[in-house]
Parts: sequence; structure tokens; C-alpha cells
Amino acid sequence: MAEGIFKKMLKKAGVEDVEVSSRGLVAAVGKPVAENAFLAVGEKHIRIGNHVVRQLSREDIEESDLILTMTKSHAYQAFSMFAQKDRHIHTLKDFVGGYEERDIADPIGGSLDDYRKCAKEIEEALEKGFEKIINYKRGE
Repeated sequence: MAEGIFKKMLKKAGVEDVEVSSRGLVAAVGKPVAENAFLAVGEKHIRIGNHVVRQLSREDIEESDLILTMTKSHAYQAFSMFAQKDRHIHTLKDFVGGYEERDIADPIGGSLDDYRKCAKEIEEALEKGFEKIINYKRGE
């Protein structure tokens, strides 16, 4: 959902030089996104129908300027899976700043309302941190 939401924001802002892709940590690789995720972002006129789940790899970690996770445990898993000490892995809310609760609840297996709530929370954080995210360069 985050990938689709952010791509729509980039398009609306006319930003073409930022690449966005999503990955899972213990994902069902090759499977389509959850039906409720498809429906929740579809209500926002975002199409993710042909998106399939892809696993996070060492190459993704090494080649990305910025990796944003939805939860602290996801960030920790990314660090520990790849023994990364690099500081380009953050939760979305930590990176954006100003949040007491740093996690965005994972709606997996939940109701459509759970996915709507999650999509709204992602969208709000991405809007708040849009400029910071698009201007971030690893190592600077």
C-alpha cells in the first residue's frame, strides 16, 4: 500500500527522479497483495492490482538510499538479517519525526477497515515527510 500511495504522491507532485518499491521480510513471495489492501487503496484511486510480493534482499539494502519500514520490528529484522549498521533503515514515522507511536499497525489478516486505517496512517506520514523523503540521499 505504501508503494502505491507514495507513487501517486510523486506523480501528483511531478517528481520523476525518485524510485519506489516495496519488499517484505517474511512475505509470501510471488503472491498478489491482500485483497483488502487492494480495496483500501483502490478507494483512493490507487491501482496495485498487478503488484506481487517481493522479498527484501541484501542487494536491496546495498542499493537503496533509504529503506522505510512500517514497524520497529521490521526495521530490526532488516538490520539483523543483513548485519547492516548503516543508518538508512528507519521506520516511516521515526524518519518523518513527531510521532509518539512509531509503528504503523500491520493489518495482515484483518478487516477492510483495518486496511483502510493502515492506508490512512501511511498516507498521512508520507504527506508529512514528503520533502524529507524525496530529498534524502544516503551518505550525505
